[in-house]
Amino acid sequence: MEATLFQRALGYVSYGVTLVGVLAVAFGLWAWFAAGRTTGLAIALAIVVAGPLEDRLMRRPRFGLAADEWAKWVDQFTSLVFLLLLIWATSLAL
Repeated sequence: MEATLFQRALGYVSYGVTLVGVLAVAFGLWAWFAAGRTTGLAIALAIVVAGPLEDRLMRRPRFGLAADEWAKWVDQFTSLVFLLLLIWATSLAL
């Protein structure tokens, strides 16, 4: 089955999002290691929580929850941690 134009475009966008995420995390970690900027660490952690960690947690429902209930819990939890990390990063930038 041939992929539609939309599916191909979505694949390119997904690849771009992954690439930009990796670059942002790498830059944040570089800022932390090289310059001692904790803001970079906070931003890198926020990206990891909202991206790959959330994706990984979504794959396997736990605690006896149905898949949709688990997905809602993971979404809310990772959103909360993401926002707390951004608040931390913002407070460090002041």
